[in-house]
Amino acid sequence: MTLLVRHGLMPVTEHDRKALEALDPYTLRAYGLDHALEPFEFGRALFHLNQRRGFKSNRILDGDEDDKEKGKIASGVERLTDALAASGCRTLGEFYARRQTGPVREREAVRVRMQGVGAKALYDFYPARALVEAEFDALWATQARHHPTLLTDAAQSAIREALLFQRPLKRPQVGRCTFEPEPRLATAHLLAQTIRIYQELNHLRIETGLQTENPLNVEQRDVLATHLMSGEDLTFAVMRKILKLDSTARINLEDRKRDKLKGNETAQRFGGKKGALKRLWASLDDSRREAIVARALQETDASAFAAWLQEETDATPKEAAAAAKVRLPPGYARLGPTATAKILAELQNQVIHYAEACKRAGYHHSDERDGVILDPLPYYGEVLARHVMPGTSDPEDPVEKRHGRLANPTVHIGLNQLRKLVNAMRNAWGEPDEIVIELARDLKRSQEEKERADKENAVNQKKNEERVRRIKEAGFADTPLNRTLMRLWEELSECPLGRRCAYTGEEISIRRLLSDEVEIEHILPFSRTLDDSMANKTVAMRGANREKRNQSPHEAFGGNSARFEAILTRAQELPSNKRWRFRPDAMEKFENEERDFLARQLNETRHLSRLAKVYLSKVCDPDHVWVTTGQLTALLRRHWGLNSILRGHNRPEADEKDAKRGRKVRDDHRHHAIDAVVIGAVDRGLLQEISRRAGQHEKDDLDRIVTDMPIPFDNFRDAVRAVVEKIVVSHKPDHGAGGALHEDTAYGVVEGADTEIGNLVRRKPIDALSAKEIDQVRDVRLREALQAVRETVEGDPKALAPALALYGAQHSIRRVRVLKPEKGYVTVKDLRTGAPYKALIPGDNHHIDIVEDANGVWRGFAVTVFQANQKQAPPAWKAALPGAKRVMRVHKGDLIELADPDGQRRIKRVVRLEISANRLRLAEHMEAGQLQDRHEKKKDEFRLDPFEWDFATISKLKNRGAKLVHVDEIGRVLR
Repeated sequence: MTLLVRHGLMPVTEHDRKALEALDPYTLRAYGLDHALEPFEFGRALFHLNQRRGFKSNRILDGDEDDKEKGKIASGVERLTDALAASGCRTLGEFYARRQTGPVREREAVRVRMQGVGAKALYDFYPARALVEAEFDALWATQARHHPTLLTDAAQSAIREALLFQRPLKRPQVGRCTFEPEPRLATAHLLAQTIRIYQELNHLRIETGLQTENPLNVEQRDVLATHLMSGEDLTFAVMRKILKLDSTARINLEDRKRDKLKGNETAQRFGGKKGALKRLWASLDDSRREAIVARALQETDASAFAAWLQEETDATPKEAAAAAKVRLPPGYARLGPTATAKILAELQNQVIHYAEACKRAGYHHSDERDGVILDPLPYYGEVLARHVMPGTSDPEDPVEKRHGRLANPTVHIGLNQLRKLVNAMRNAWGEPDEIVIELARDLKRSQEEKERADKENAVNQKKNEERVRRIKEAGFADTPLNRTLMRLWEELSECPLGRRCAYTGEEISIRRLLSDEVEIEHILPFSRTLDDSMANKTVAMRGANREKRNQSPHEAFGGNSARFEAILTRAQELPSNKRWRFRPDAMEKFENEERDFLARQLNETRHLSRLAKVYLSKVCDPDHVWVTTGQLTALLRRHWGLNSILRGHNRPEADEKDAKRGRKVRDDHRHHAIDAVVIGAVDRGLLQEISRRAGQHEKDDLDRIVTDMPIPFDNFRDAVRAVVEKIVVSHKPDHGAGGALHEDTAYGVVEGADTEIGNLVRRKPIDALSAKEIDQVRDVRLREALQAVRETVEGDPKALAPALALYGAQHSIRRVRVLKPEKGYVTVKDLRTGAPYKALIPGDNHHIDIVEDANGVWRGFAVTVFQANQKQAPPAWKAALPGAKRVMRVHKGDLIELADPDGQRRIKRVVRLEISANRLRLAEHMEAGQLQDRHEKKKDEFRLDPFEWDFATISKLKNRGAKLVHVDEIGRVLR
């Protein structure tokens, strides 16, 4: 708009702006191809062209085979191109103009909308950026003849660039090579493909008997490598034929969940039997092939890549166009080009394992020790440089930006907390002699367990093969997305006919499952949990997913008790690790219970443990930093009678019973301290002895491993109890101002009589209206009509959406305006007029300011995340209570020391900020687990849990002597 005004193509007064509304832009765009337009008319046409600039292809991202939407866009672009040719229209604007001629009711649509339902839904047409570009050039060429002094080359260049410009996509940052100071190779790089193939071949073993297992010799290996390097996949049966092995001979990798070795995927897609460049690929030298792959990994424009390929090779236009559509394997390897070349040379020279090849190339595949001890322990990015994304190396930047960081937030936070803890311990007690880390992994499995695991793997592989067969029979592509859909679909119910969407109750057939009607849905919203595990996924109808948005099932549907009861009934069919996520307190369980989050992040925990070992090798002798296992800790904890220590910090009657059962209490954070005591009591000799015994005993008899292990010293259990009872648990409060500033939905501000129903308004699909929202439809006549529709399906909530959809189709209504009453919204204002044009509802509370008024009464004022980010705004309590003073600012996770009714002062954690009830919800610092369930006194198999929330009314905190306290990393209470 600014460019058009600057070049005299658009008016600047409000009167002229309104006059432009009477000009049909489609007519101007068609008329301007042959006739002169007034400058402001041409400006109107260009501005309209800019508003709908069309789809610009990205050959790298558009290759996502699982993205059905992009495939539909591509087919829509093709249909539009064919329609333009058939109609004889020269430009997109002319085509649109013809569709808009005639009586209003007979005009054809020009809005890009998907037509049809499910898998058959398609775009009638979809404009491409190239069509917009061609129309701009055609319009400018015509109008420049009529306005030569106005439409200069400089103006054309400036406006064209602004109109067609698209920011390049930010390339993902590439990690460092494990061994060399250079970026990692792309997985598609020919070197990366080659080293993968030789690693796998060198790892192969031929089993010709129960006790005979031999590696391939160099000749056998090279024969297989020739096939694989050409891009050919080799099944194990074919490999036996090539190597002329007996049919009874087995290849070790056959026992895993694979039936073949993958060939060079890059060579396969370019030069294989169906490769785009199969005629040329074999004749190209290595440097030319590498250049093609490098260009394919960087070039986002398909036409540019095809043109380059024709210039650099003898590829025909057809071959070049096909090569531009090739999608290479995504991701990056662990090594850069230098290390890869060195290690590959050793792998090719002899049939040796990767670790040995690294050693011969001058590297160690896992040992990162350099003998340097650091005090204090620095930011982990300085020590774990090979594991983090590279930083800026600019000394002026913050440490995380300068040295880089790990992408995984769990590991990032864990290592930062570990640094603070270790440095605090060194300051308090000096240098450590030894460090022991508990790694979340199993002890060595017995042979029976290994066999059982192999059987389970074989069963799972058969299930996956059956899914693939059914997908293909239904006429759909075998893609990872479709296989995931099938797996989640099978979890809905054991009976295929009983598989229904948990939220709507609609039956999901296999064809419906694989259509656009059904989506994978995060039960607890990913945006708030970062939980992308299968345990947090199910399949649901697209409409239900849209309605649910980023809410838990209860948050989205709990307002309709009948519907939510039906949802809970259907959810009972799901596995247990999914069922709890439908409960009303699911989000509370996730947000407030650290152990549940860590359990879901088991893989990250393992990764964290390995990185912690390397990190802590900078604190003491690396040979004195070692790792034990969680299962070992559990065995010794039970054997030494430590499980019952926490059984009754307030329920001693349970001690003896629970001690006999050997159950570890997990609703007290101090159980981690007991684990630490056990870990600290294990020396290397004991660890080796237990590890040796573990390989000899079966899982069901693991207690035999530690039956005769002596206790560390006399009265060991009593000494541990005495120490544990003094512990105050340290919590990391969330004081940051990050998070969602407001809800996703934007509202309009309502004035006038409508405010009796609601003061905000939004548009919503007619078939997504709830029964209650029908009474909030803004249009009075439409509201009455929809209320009548609701009456026809009274008592049948499932029938409401279809009935509303039918009414909408009959009356050409897609969306309706719905009112909403809301007090605490914020407005977005027009910068020119200052008038509000959009309203937003703030997100969660960030903190509560507790202030003392002139009468000495404590009162609470909540500050939302949105308000916390308005740093220039004064606190609301200063205006509401002149002369008041702030007593404390309370965030979730803060610790407060206060008196209980029994007169004892205790330290408690702030779990919830409940300003609407004028209170804080507190739990003693050590309390863990599912606090709401525990409060409701849910009985388990053994005891009645006495935990109760402390509903701390803000006005009464003064009488309880409440004070904020801080507990540092080593448990010291700072008041």
